[in-house]
Amino acid sequence: MLRLVNRRIVACCALIAIGGACIKAQAADADQAVQPVELLTPSTALYVELVPPPELLEKGLAESTTAFFEKLPQVRKALESRDLEKLKTAIAHLENQLDVRWRAALPKLAERVTVAFDVSDQALFVFVDTRDEELLIALHDEVISLIEADAERKGAPSPVKSAEHNGQTGYAFGKKEAHTIIGDTLIVSNSAEALKRLIDRRVDLLEEDSAENSKTRRRKTLADDPTFVAARKHAAPDDAGFAFVRMAPIRLLAGLAKVLGPTAKSGNFVGELLAGGVLGALESADYLAATLKIDDAGLRLAAHLPHDRAGTLKGRTWFFAPQAGQSAAAPLRANHTLATLTAYRDVGGMWTARNELFDEATNVGLTQADTNLGLYFSGKDFGSQVLGELQPQWRFIAAARTFGDDGQPVPALKLPSFALVWELKNPESFGPHLQMAFQNIIGITNLDGVQKGRPQLLMKTETRGDAEIQYGTYLLAEKPEGDEGPIHFNFRPACARVGKHFVLGTHVGLVRELCDGLARQPSAEAGDDSLALDVRFDELAKSLEANRSLIVGRSMLAAGGDRSEAEAQLDLGLELVRMLEGASLKLVDGEGTLTLEAVLRAVAK
Repeated sequence: MLRLVNRRIVACCALIAIGGACIKAQAADADQAVQPVELLTPSTALYVELVPPPELLEKGLAESTTAFFEKLPQVRKALESRDLEKLKTAIAHLENQLDVRWRAALPKLAERVTVAFDVSDQALFVFVDTRDEELLIALHDEVISLIEADAERKGAPSPVKSAEHNGQTGYAFGKKEAHTIIGDTLIVSNSAEALKRLIDRRVDLLEEDSAENSKTRRRKTLADDPTFVAARKHAAPDDAGFAFVRMAPIRLLAGLAKVLGPTAKSGNFVGELLAGGVLGALESADYLAATLKIDDAGLRLAAHLPHDRAGTLKGRTWFFAPQAGQSAAAPLRANHTLATLTAYRDVGGMWTARNELFDEATNVGLTQADTNLGLYFSGKDFGSQVLGELQPQWRFIAAARTFGDDGQPVPALKLPSFALVWELKNPESFGPHLQMAFQNIIGITNLDGVQKGRPQLLMKTETRGDAEIQYGTYLLAEKPEGDEGPIHFNFRPACARVGKHFVLGTHVGLVRELCDGLARQPSAEAGDDSLALDVRFDELAKSLEANRSLIVGRSMLAAGGDRSEAEAQLDLGLELVRMLEGASLKLVDGEGTLTLEAVLRAVAK
């Protein structure tokens, strides 16, 4: 069996088994335990700490969970590879020798994992805190035995090296790896010299703490660094993870100055619209902090960036509300809502500042767009006289719908309906110009349809409460049979004026729903979210199921497989989607902090 285990596979096995390293331990008194932040220097540029909840880690490693992912084609292919077979053989040997299964051992051996990069040491460190020091020692001894037996079989000297330094034994399995253990904490580095200096700092720290009348430490550590302390305040005691990035050295990396510098200009209009303000904050921020929370409700990952709203670059003042509480409006609601997006973006201000924001090539395209789009509005200036008439609260919604109940043909590819809602500064004077632009677009669409053989859109108007709705419906000489119609039958484009709002949608059914909702709630309350996206996976699964035959057919053509295999892959994907209730992403413009938060919600059991 040992012939199947080469040195590289054994080392990989140990890395997986203990969460990133393999070590030899020396016992230390519990009262001499030292935290990683006390051993690292204030020049640490990266610090990542993971504390996985034991009960969730056990659920994630359960056979039922791993069995599901083993059904995925990519995972199944990897598990069938020769290297993975050797790795599984090595793990089985370790399990037998230690009389423990790896699923039960891993939660004990990886209570907390910390990764850090220290600029002064020019070294990467990995700290692994365990809950079973005896198991860790036994695992290390067994791994060393495997490595030495493999080297002896090959007639080569043992690659395992050990040495004493300042009372601590260190080990190495290769030229760029060194490790030791202090108490129940594993420490691994890519530099033996850096590991020696870390051991020296620990000895000095313990001597200072034990010295009589010692009030202050001579040696400063990461725990004393004001920037790190400020970042650490974003973390809560029950968080499963925390990360700290010192921005000054990051900005010195090659190429980043072009993106984050105050004179940097973008060539991506959509990227600037979505993240321009974040890039501006990154240019001046001292740090970036991230927190991770995991519980039965799901996973919540948040990135925190210090941000002074008053210090925003002049060219990006359009990205943020003048003060907190005046940002994005509340999301829209409709039956079978699939996704909502709401954002605070003064696009008119962005358009006006485009020369400061974008490179020359992008500005040429925007100038041409300014001229062409103005034609839809009777020659009005698109920036100041069109976008300038829109309030900065933008709201978007996608909703699934039923097909065939409106008398229109059923398309083969069934798409959700989409709608965009603006609040107008001068609804009575500017609203008619938007309606006219909508009619112009329908007219151009009909001209294009004539050339391409599509049916024409017939304009209709209806009144629904206080709303005035205009929409197009296809004028058909003969209705196609079945549900294999062209993609354009997904659309019955519509617009509506309701109070101070203007609604533009791909289907009149959704526009009617939104008009009813806006009539009930004419005022859109704003909060601190600069941007908020929410997706419901149950509706996503329904949309995928509605297109089952088309998805399966295209999968068969792409992969050349049979129908049963294509359907099995689709069912597996649907099963994965249905395991989750939804996901959300929001950018919160708070007092002094810009926070980007992503949430993955689990289905309630």
